[in-house]
Amino acid sequence: METDTISWKQSDDLDDIIYHQFKIPADLQKAELHGLAYRVYEKPQEQSVQCKCCNYYKDHIKFNLCSDLSKSDDHSVANEYFQIVKWMILQLTIFCVTFVPFALYFNQQGDECEKHPNCDQNSLKIYSIWNLVAVNFSLDNLKYAGVVLSTSIIYIILMKCGSCDIIAPKLVKLMNMSLVVIQGIYIPDKIEDKEILEFLDTNSDICLRVYRVNLKLYEDLLFEQLKFPYLSDKVSRKKIVLREVYGDNEDLKQTFKQSYLLFSTNDTDLADEIQEGFMNLCEENSQKYYHKYQIGSPFFQFIIQSLIALGYGMLSTMTQFVILKLRYDFINNNYSGEEDQMIKQLLNVGSTLFSMITFSIFNKIGSKILTQLALTIYQIGNSYEMAILQSLDLRSWNVFQTFSQQSNYTMLQNEGMMDYLITFSFLNLIVPVITQIFDFNHIWKKIKLLRLKGKNTNNKTQKEANLLFQLRKINFYQRQITVHKIFAISMIFGFSFPLIIPFSILSLLFIYLVDKYIFINYSIPAIRDRYGELLQGIYYINNIVIVQYFFSFGFIVFKTWIYITLSIIHCSIIGYVFLSSMINQDWNFETIFSEFIEKQYQISDGEKYQLFINLQKRLKKFAKKPKKSQVVATTSLLE
Repeated sequence: METDTISWKQSDDLDDIIYHQFKIPADLQKAELHGLAYRVYEKPQEQSVQCKCCNYYKDHIKFNLCSDLSKSDDHSVANEYFQIVKWMILQLTIFCVTFVPFALYFNQQGDECEKHPNCDQNSLKIYSIWNLVAVNFSLDNLKYAGVVLSTSIIYIILMKCGSCDIIAPKLVKLMNMSLVVIQGIYIPDKIEDKEILEFLDTNSDICLRVYRVNLKLYEDLLFEQLKFPYLSDKVSRKKIVLREVYGDNEDLKQTFKQSYLLFSTNDTDLADEIQEGFMNLCEENSQKYYHKYQIGSPFFQFIIQSLIALGYGMLSTMTQFVILKLRYDFINNNYSGEEDQMIKQLLNVGSTLFSMITFSIFNKIGSKILTQLALTIYQIGNSYEMAILQSLDLRSWNVFQTFSQQSNYTMLQNEGMMDYLITFSFLNLIVPVITQIFDFNHIWKKIKLLRLKGKNTNNKTQKEANLLFQLRKINFYQRQITVHKIFAISMIFGFSFPLIIPFSILSLLFIYLVDKYIFINYSIPAIRDRYGELLQGIYYINNIVIVQYFFSFGFIVFKTWIYITLSIIHCSIIGYVFLSSMINQDWNFETIFSEFIEKQYQISDGEKYQLFINLQKRLKKFAKKPKKSQVVATTSLLE
């Protein structure tokens, strides 16, 4: 059920828009009705009161935990998220059934922890692979190798029978769109030259175009147009801004409509020839464009964002290393006796919680300073950078160690990486759930609502009051980052410490139940983000890669001839299954591009509202400037 947007043509005097969104003071009864109506539900009840600003109904029939959200188009975003969580639980269950019991049995038969000078034999570390092997390329247990290979084959077969139908289309969409980054041409300015436009029309079947409006430049132009009318008319200032933001300024939008072009056809030679002709035409007519390795091209921007994201991720990883190192030194130097076990456990829990909080802080800062693409790259790269910690010897500050240097001595040492993993596994059962239940942004919003209700009057717009009365908003694209990280960590460390896999299953199950309960009872409908949805395809690729990391890390503990044999068999099977799944997919560019264009070419209601808020702040600040500067500015404008 989508909200009907009132266009400029339907309401020239903006009365409807002002009444439903920008009326001051806000009608709190109307806002309360909006809060009761605008929420997730299965269907409205008959004769129910309807909220006029969102068209949702006050009285309704709710979903339950077992409800199938796929039957409702309004909740497709949430449904896809819950399907992903179930898909991850299914994958981990395969490992939990086929690998974990046998791995625990073999691992606990080892005696490396007993021989280690600083390993607690009463801890769960005896179930680690490092209790069985001393270094990589040393294990010759053929039964263990058979278990790992069987797990690989069973996993691939089950994924081929089920999940490949889910993954493959998203991979194809991502791979198609990646061609825009690698081969695309970026046109930053509006194309006005008739010869170039005719060329594009002539080759419209080959030239695929992705549009977007540069909202920052659009806002800057609106500010320049509005600042002097805003000064001269103090009575209708809000209407002046609303008229420009919500008006049909198609010509203005066209000015900042930027294009990404991709010349694509089955005849690659023809596509290259037409692309070369287009670039020559742009040079002849002084039309600015960027391609491949040029500064400003999509590919160059992608490389720069990737480097920034990976650098930021490395900073996060180094911070984690410092926390682990300080934890190791402090506990081992001050609490080494048997009587200090309780204190050591409390310090372990506290330092691990601090580590998880640090991750959250980096994620929060990253969401503010990184682009959506860079943030995605950071989240994925951060998982692999965490794998570096497996090889670290916390007795020194040397972080430049490799996996080939891994040994049971570094992994099994008290307060080392294995102790961190054990504590992390337990905390991961509850921390993600608690952070979702206690949404601090929503709690702060409710505090502001209580303050608003306690006042006799208010200076809030109707839209601001409506937002305060609304239930919580779940960003399922951000929630996917959380579940993907849990899945990635279980695969990165799953072979070293198999118990992390069942712990991760429980964590994902708790997240699924809590998120679905909150969504169907205390949430507003989720809005689809085409660009965010496209970036999720990167996580699907990462899931495939991270599973292969699990098997690669598993093979490497065996002797060289076993390692080579297992790798050849596994890679042959996975290669065949992957190629057969991708061949049967629809590689039609136009379908994928049309979905992307739909989001990027139009300015959403949320973006318009944010545009209005930004302009109001800038214009108010401009109006408070000294009169002398305003007179000078007005004079220069007249000249």
